[in-house]
Amino acid sequence: MDGQEAHDVAVPMAFWWAKGHEALEQDWASGDFSTWIQSKQQLFAFGVTFPLSKILEMVAFEKRATISRKLSVAGSHEWIPAKEARRLAYDRFRHNPMTAGNAIVEQARLGFIGARAVLAQGATGSAAESNWKWEEREWDVPSWFWTDFMAADSSSQDWELGRFSGRGLAPNGTRWITLSSVHFHRASLDALDPNPAPVEAPESNRGRKPKYDWPAATNACWGSIYRGEPPVNSQSDVEKRLIEILRVGDDEPGESTVRPYASQIWAEFSKP
Repeated sequence: MDGQEAHDVAVPMAFWWAKGHEALEQDWASGDFSTWIQSKQQLFAFGVTFPLSKILEMVAFEKRATISRKLSVAGSHEWIPAKEARRLAYDRFRHNPMTAGNAIVEQARLGFIGARAVLAQGATGSAAESNWKWEEREWDVPSWFWTDFMAADSSSQDWELGRFSGRGLAPNGTRWITLSSVHFHRASLDALDPNPAPVEAPESNRGRKPKYDWPAATNACWGSIYRGEPPVNSQSDVEKRLIEILRVGDDEPGESTVRPYASQIWAEFSKP
């Protein structure tokens, strides 16, 4: 406004005086808007964002929770909760829960595993301070959080709830940050084992018979995909299909067991 710039500021109410009519220039794809105030001052607002909580106030109360989950990482098949991520790592690291969690944090620290928190809150005081100075929804967790906020003597981890808290040095100074309902990107968890191999060894004349009949299972999976029962839209859907095919009573393979086979099927199915 008037040649002056300000960053990360609230858009004043007067900016919207035109109520969406021609006097308000709008580019919703980029989030860029401009208007004139009393034909004297032209205001530009670039990269405008709107709080999800305020948008949800525009819909019926009983629909808000459902819509929130659909828009959240918690409702996406591409992301899995922290407890499920640790369970996958648990299967790969000799059933040691401590090693499993540390392995995920280490890879996230390196930037190889993506994480997102449904809610992130920050304060400048101690962990007991309830007056949060900063809050974000659906926050992409940066690698510096895992590096600077996960020290053993100044952090806590609750993998069951997906809650991680710690005190450390953020880009804007020393902070206490608490993440709630952390989810990890399913595909990036392959960083735990960059060259996964099928869990079951091929059958041989001298070896023991594999627990699962993988040729039959993959053939059945391809058949169901061909018939669209139901359609698959991701590797996760293929994994679920294989688990259903191989389930016998309460006994079923884990996601980490079927993943190498599902990965090959999905890669072939996804070819243009």
